[in-house]
Amino acid sequence: MWAHMPYSISQHRAISDHRELPLWNRYPQCGSPLLGQGVSMLGDPLHWIAIAADGAAWAWDVKYCIAKLLFAFGVGLLVFHATRRVWLATLLTISCSFIGFFSYRFNHAAYFGLCYSPWILLCWLRAARTPGRVWPWMLGLAAATFWELNSGTAKEAVMLSAGLTFKGG
Repeated sequence: MWAHMPYSISQHRAISDHRELPLWNRYPQCGSPLLGQGVSMLGDPLHWIAIAADGAAWAWDVKYCIAKLLFAFGVGLLVFHATRRVWLATLLTISCSFIGFFSYRFNHAAYFGLCYSPWILLCWLRAARTPGRVWPWMLGLAAATFWELNSGTAKEAVMLSAGLTFKGG
């Protein structure tokens, strides 16, 4: 059983029943920190679907589907802005959903970290190619990096954020 499903249940209970921020899981032993281990996912807007539904399986399915759609759409936009070829962007938008990573880590939080990664590169690319006002792309970069860092896996998210930022910057 994947631990994040019970985490979303305990997060729902902390918010709705106890009126507190769900920064720790009160149920095992004497409690375990969620925020300190980077598994709380509170900054991930898609995770609030699972929290609002009390960790229901259908909510996790919706979260996974929306995350993969965000990944595919982000890759498509990134390819389009890099190449200005609609056919290539369409081809990669459709085919990128079938990369091997998704079948390898199909039930791991690293799935979400990968799904937010094209948006970091897209913001860097658009900031580099936009003359004048780059602040909207820098705000987008800050939001994408924040979502990346709150995707549920601290190690993978930090390395993806750092690698993509050094690649883009």
